[in-house]
Amino acid sequence: ANGILAILKTVEEDIQHDIDKADAEEESALAAYDKFKEDTEESIKDKEDLIGEIEGTIADKESEISDLEGEVSDENDSLNGTLTELKTIEPGCDFIAVNYETRTTRRNDEIDGLVKAKSLLQGAKFD
Repeated sequence: ANGILAILKTVEEDIQHDIDKADAEEESALAAYDKFKEDTEESIKDKEDLIGEIEGTIADKESEISDLEGEVSDENDSLNGTLTELKTIEPGCDFIAVNYETRTTRRNDEIDGLVKAKSLLQGAKFD
């Protein structure tokens, strides 16, 4: 009878040892899970903060783009006004460029005539 009790006692000790080992493994796994959960939640919070910062930067950049587009529009309006003004005065510029030689010749003739008239008034005689 002592042999059976000794075997049962050994079986009980083995079972208790297995239970203690399983409890220790469960505690270790639970601690690892808790650490993983804490790290993950912290990482999620950091990423959400980063998302908020990035969204703020995006909003700032979109506002800056909008302002710059307004400036470009204003500059384009100014450019179009200048181009329109240049188109309206272009015929006068063409007149000057096209008739330059004729005008230069006439001006030289007029200067020559004025010089002769001045000389006549001062008493010179021309044949």
